[in-house]
Amino acid sequence: MSAAPSIQPKFLPNRQDVGVVAVGFSGGQPKAGVDAAPMALIEAGLIKELEGDLDLKVVFDGQVHNYSEMLPSEDPDYRGMKRPKFVSAVTKEVSNQVYNYAKDGKLVLTLGGDHSIAMGTISGTAKAMRERLGREIAVIWVDAHADINTPETSDSGNIHGMPVSFLTGLAKEDREDCFGWLKAEHMLSTKKLVYIGLRDIDRGEKKILREHGIKAFSMHDVDRHGIGKVMDMALAWIGSDTPIHLSFDIDALDPMWAPSTGTAVRGGLTLREGDFIAECVAETGSLIALDLVEVNPSLDEVGASDTIRAGNSIIRCALGDTLLGWAGFTVARQLDVKKYQTVVVSPRSYFAFTPLLASTAVGTLEFRTALEPVRSRRTKVEFVQGWADDVDFKNKTLTVEQAVDDPTQGLALTQDRHAGESHEERASHRQSDVEKGNTFDLTYDKLIVTVGCYSQTFGTPGVRELAFFLKDVGDARKIRNRLLACFEAAALPTTPEEMKKQLLNFAVVGGGPTGIEFSAELHDLINEDMARIYPELIKYHKITVYDVAEKVLPMFDEKLARYAMDKFKREGIDIKTKHHVEELSRGSPFERSNLESEQDFRLFTLKIKEEGELGVGMCVWSTGLMQNPFVHQALSNVRAVPDNLRLIESAGDPSFAKDVAWKVKKDERSGSIITDDRLRLKVVPQGKNDKHVAAVVDDVYVLGDCGIIEGTRYPATAQVASQKGLWLAKRLNKQDLDKAGFKFKDLGTLAYIGNWDALFQGGKWGRLQGYIAWAIWRGAYLTRTVSWRNKILVPVYWAVNWVFGRDISRF
Repeated sequence: MSAAPSIQPKFLPNRQDVGVVAVGFSGGQPKAGVDAAPMALIEAGLIKELEGDLDLKVVFDGQVHNYSEMLPSEDPDYRGMKRPKFVSAVTKEVSNQVYNYAKDGKLVLTLGGDHSIAMGTISGTAKAMRERLGREIAVIWVDAHADINTPETSDSGNIHGMPVSFLTGLAKEDREDCFGWLKAEHMLSTKKLVYIGLRDIDRGEKKILREHGIKAFSMHDVDRHGIGKVMDMALAWIGSDTPIHLSFDIDALDPMWAPSTGTAVRGGLTLREGDFIAECVAETGSLIALDLVEVNPSLDEVGASDTIRAGNSIIRCALGDTLLGWAGFTVARQLDVKKYQTVVVSPRSYFAFTPLLASTAVGTLEFRTALEPVRSRRTKVEFVQGWADDVDFKNKTLTVEQAVDDPTQGLALTQDRHAGESHEERASHRQSDVEKGNTFDLTYDKLIVTVGCYSQTFGTPGVRELAFFLKDVGDARKIRNRLLACFEAAALPTTPEEMKKQLLNFAVVGGGPTGIEFSAELHDLINEDMARIYPELIKYHKITVYDVAEKVLPMFDEKLARYAMDKFKREGIDIKTKHHVEELSRGSPFERSNLESEQDFRLFTLKIKEEGELGVGMCVWSTGLMQNPFVHQALSNVRAVPDNLRLIESAGDPSFAKDVAWKVKKDERSGSIITDDRLRLKVVPQGKNDKHVAAVVDDVYVLGDCGIIEGTRYPATAQVASQKGLWLAKRLNKQDLDKAGFKFKDLGTLAYIGNWDALFQGGKWGRLQGYIAWAIWRGAYLTRTVSWRNKILVPVYWAVNWVFGRDISRF
């Protein structure tokens, strides 16, 4: 994971410099232990992650300050406040520490401590911004509590419930040793204050919020509008030209996610919502400071590690840790436009967000929510709609065949588009295309190959022509139309019962995440919507998943895979492992002699080795990937030795490289291109078995499913592809590719298994199943949608379909 280089800070010289203040202070409230939080966060790897994963330059004195030297000999209650002189002295010192970082243009990260320290952090950034830029700051206060009591309205006298009243001037005090040090330069306007996540507000605080018109979004608002809409409204209230200080109390999260905190209140934000708030603020480019407070590792030993992980997650998200798409799309969007002219060559003018395709296929989401256009008003990426046909490493040229009229637009690719042509026919067609202007050359300085893979059919007869795939949005559209056609045909009064059973018999071949998630989505559609619209047909429907392996979902451990299989069995979905599909053909197996019957063509016959022939209304095929023909053909032999060939393994004189015929090194099992850990294309001598001779082609990089780092077996997933894309973009932007190579960080694997249930394995949560995993699944996919348009549309469609049902119209 890494930060998005395209998010340029508006009010800081750069986004890399971060000053850390560790405040081990608990004097603003009565419970011991919160002073241990900064060290717990750091020992969990926070600083290393900021420097290593996010490439930030962290300035930290290595100390957790407890300010014990400031403890007065006497500190009686004053105006009902407990320990007023101690809290005042500490917050004044914190204010100076934060100010010193902020005036130098650093983003300030403060690790608390209780929330009383915000009097110091916010006053410090407010003063620095006024001096440095002449601007007032805005504060987004994420908390279960408003912390805006005055000494007179507070029932407890605990000062961690009063910082906002002093910062806004609603509470005043002249005594220097009791917050009288707060001057106009430290203050915050109530018009620049926004609350998110409130759910435990004192009566006096409610009156203050109402009388002063302070913008506050309670958990009721979050539940009603969704966190995406709440963040839109919050940021709109602040405006785009205001520096933002984000003050995040961990008790804003529900105790399910952050149990180890002093004032936990049920009914709070999920961790995904907390991360999303931080990401939204980060994406504005206006963040200047962040507080993370009220983690108390001593209160719930079992939940302490979860709370610490949650806190570190929020910090990382606020500082740029986010997923933004797969390999090629990610690199294109993240390259620095001041350093590179980025040209994308692709037969598709859009990026397909494949995790959402199953939802679009059954009407849970609309098709465009799974699309992100390559061309955009917000990016400066040039686009050429075409097929990469050949590459010349020596002259740095890419041969492109235009794809504007491509008939396979939006559909899964299962074979070379020139399959069946002889070498002579292909050469003749290529010459004709050049003469017509359909084929042309593009020059490049750096080439990034992210062509992906095709859908694997294993040569099974009839599959390529008759099966339904789920790799692109056109496939999802075909599946939805076919599903609805099957139900409409079965509903006709002239359709015999046996044909109804076959029309509504849906086969899914492949027990990986795509096949399982589609089966789950299909089950939800049938039981939640079709059962109400076609109640008389539901008894005929059947969903069966076939796989040659012994278990489905091989990337999950045995326990989670068994949980999914048991759930499918309870829901009436058949899973048949160790089954082999031999053929898919048109027509019903019971009417093979009458293949010209129009009625018969509504059906397909699936031939299973273990069961014989079965009549099905639709067969969805998802059995893995095959290598892209461009990789197989164009990226094979190196016709002329490029000038930028770099020997990395040599048994003799390096000068021999110019006299050797080279070939692209490929994985024997998958056919994928082998790269080094800098993602550079690797080549080896042709016709030699000398394993000690190899080179890389500088300025040619291979990412995504078509490339494998030598010596690794990372899964062929979007997570790996996007991390590679972000890593390469960062290294190219910094022009320091010789730095430490790419390393994959497993953030976990997800799979939806229907009816608000999912599986999660890996990452920081270990192994989860059920509703919590479902919440993570939805939150993860919502976050990984790239554009703000889809970040808004996706939850809107989820809500609309939950209330009104899915759209089952055919068009």
